[in-house]
Amino acid sequence: MEAMLSDPQALGIYSIYDSKADSYLQPFFSPTDATAIRAVSDVVRDSSHQFAKFAEDYTLFLVGLWDETSGALTAVAPKHLVGLWTLKAALKNGVE
Repeated sequence: MEAMLSDPQALGIYSIYDSKADSYLQPFFSPTDATAIRAVSDVVRDSSHQFAKFAEDYTLFLVGLWDETSGALTAVAPKHLVGLWTLKAALKNGVE
């Protein structure tokens, strides 16, 4: 999917899956998988946030694409990007 996101008119639609709730959280938009991961990493750094407290329950997925010129939404099969527990461990070990 990253190649499709190289179109400057397309944004990825991302959602975090909550395994305890067995549902996807409200989606957000980001230009690339890497920027979506960075945005989630920022939240995982906050030890008071649910994502940091219960990182093992959450996983980031790409769930669609949005063309900001046409307004078209394209659903995709959820693509696993990273478990938040992996991000938490990497941040703890000083890896960005």
